[in-house]
Amino acid sequence: MNLRAWRCACLFVPFLAGSGAAAESLAESPIILRSGSWDVHRSQDPMSDATVCTGVYNGRFEIQLGENSLTIAMPDRIRDVRLRFDEDRAQPARAATRSEIHNNRIEIDASDFATALNAHRLRYAATTFGGPSIDGDIDLSGIYVAHGNIRAGCAGNPIVMSMPPAPAPDKCTPELRQRMADNGIPAANIDQICRD
Repeated sequence: MNLRAWRCACLFVPFLAGSGAAAESLAESPIILRSGSWDVHRSQDPMSDATVCTGVYNGRFEIQLGENSLTIAMPDRIRDVRLRFDEDRAQPARAATRSEIHNNRIEIDASDFATALNAHRLRYAATTFGGPSIDGDIDLSGIYVAHGNIRAGCAGNPIVMSMPPAPAPDKCTPELRQRMADNGIPAANIDQICRD
């Protein structure tokens, strides 16, 4: 499976950072906050009805921010991981944890997570058991504010579009439409007449 197809498939794989909710419902959930490269989504855990807050990086649901971790989904089981924050030296490669191998994702937690919350950039590289090395570069601007909102339980109302799409222009009043219909003009023809 190529990386583009894998990204699309990722939207339907259940793997929220720290929860059992499905990513499928996450894509449809309201955005509560936008901060830098991050959108905070509020969804509901289907088993407990608890509120689940998840940060998503640039609409890429395979990169998720939770209260205690940052996860990056991979298309295959992970063998090892390297991280580099800002312009610091890259960390030495570390063996993937059992959880990372089992869940096919890089899990950044503990002190690395604290570093990520205060950094501006994260570069990662992972070697998978399937062979290819996968690397990436994440702009961490806005992560600190997004994480604060997640910790606060996704406080706020859903973001509403500032300018909803304008309705298609209609040259006919409802009364004129009704008169045309009463005279036997088909609805499709009325629509064409009123929109042209």
